[in-house]
Amino acid sequence: MANPDATFSMLEAMSARLEIVTRSLERTAEAVEANSAQVASLSESITRLEIQIENGFGRIENLIQQQLELSRQQHETAQMQGRHIERLMGVVETLIQSRAA
Repeated sequence: MANPDATFSMLEAMSARLEIVTRSLERTAEAVEANSAQVASLSESITRLEIQIENGFGRIENLIQQQLELSRQQHETAQMQGRHIERLMGVVETLIQSRAA
């Protein structure tokens, strides 16, 4: 039969090791919990960033459409001005010819 003191010492050693393992597991669980919170926060930040990027692209597309419309309007205005200048030149030429005659 085993010595009771030796058995008790062995149980104490195992208990001490079990306590160390338990504390280590608790620290690991706390670290996992903290990491999970950080991952959740990171995911939320990424979602917010994606929304901001989508909104930014939407604004850029809107600005491009506005710029295209302004360019079209400027082109039409330039063409109209060209026609007016041609008419005015015709009137001036007619006036000059009628004066010269």
